[in-house]
Amino acid sequence: MIIYVITYGLTLFYVIYLFWCLKNWLKIRDKSFDGLKFTNIKVAVVIPARNEETNLPILLQSLVIQSYPKENFQIIVSDDHSTDNTIKISEKYFIENNIKNGKCLSSPKESKKEAITHAIRNTEAELIITTDADTTMDKDWISSIVQEYENTGAYLICGPVMLIGQNNISEKLQSIEFTGLSGIGASGIIANLPMFCNGANLAFSKKIFDEVNGYERSLSYSGDDTQLMLKIHKSYPGKISFLKDSRAIVQTSVVKRNSDLFEQRKRWASKIPNTLSGFTIFISVMVWLVHFFLLIYFVKALIDFNFLLLFLPFIMIAVSEIVLLKSIGKFFNENIPSWLVVMGVPIYCIYIVSVGLLAPFATYQWKGRKVK
Repeated sequence: MIIYVITYGLTLFYVIYLFWCLKNWLKIRDKSFDGLKFTNIKVAVVIPARNEETNLPILLQSLVIQSYPKENFQIIVSDDHSTDNTIKISEKYFIENNIKNGKCLSSPKESKKEAITHAIRNTEAELIITTDADTTMDKDWISSIVQEYENTGAYLICGPVMLIGQNNISEKLQSIEFTGLSGIGASGIIANLPMFCNGANLAFSKKIFDEVNGYERSLSYSGDDTQLMLKIHKSYPGKISFLKDSRAIVQTSVVKRNSDLFEQRKRWASKIPNTLSGFTIFISVMVWLVHFFLLIYFVKALIDFNFLLLFLPFIMIAVSEIVLLKSIGKFFNENIPSWLVVMGVPIYCIYIVSVGLLAPFATYQWKGRKVK
């Protein structure tokens, strides 16, 4: 009986939390149809890259066609000790396409954080925009971010990121999860309780980056984006914004191999104790407990032949997730089938419990490096 009581209590908490996220998501004004005005703000697009010779030309092509005046932004590829031709490919692309506002740097120290910091130290731009080497974006990406920077006075702007290239159910579930996380992250920001953000689409003032000492005192290898967001929030609460503008969406591909996906999720989970806020850690632990007790509950209900009780908490969770995900998916122009969300609930239970148990004790692979 105690298992049922705990499970229903946690399920109710989770459902309330999801509707809290929905309420905050709907508060964010969609700026997709606002007119864009060009300014003279100097921008540096920083791309930390490690072994990205295949992806970089595609990203650089997206940056070459940006509507923001070329004389007001530069592209900096900051190489993180690649073992392939990342630097050569980038330099060749800049030369062949006569891109005078692009340059390549080699980070003196290892890690993504060091690569970003090295690039920032080598630019005079007022606004820094970071993205990953395996992304693409709309031609108005920079313009929409700069306009948000001017209109809101935000010190840090978190942009939307979505996954593309889903070819099977597993990859579609991955995309749905990513979409949900994007909306939940945005909801925390609008509630002035920032939880996490994505460095594939992040903009911040160089002055503020220097003022909070960048990534100094970092306790985790991963988490450059969220760590910086929380440092700025601590010093300047209310000066972080989420840019809900379809022109600002950055696209990146789904992870094709399940082994790589698991490594990525372990990397994400590894930063929870050291990088995230107390509120985010509390939510993360509670969400893990929800799914852990759902698994126990499932086994218990089968043993007791209690089939009505068996499905009720799963239905409660599925309905609340469908409502939230469809609202977020509408902004991303992503079709989220209800049946797939329902199917994903038990799968996600196993997945989140497994990652939560293994991440604190396991190493993970990232770009050919083994990290603890």
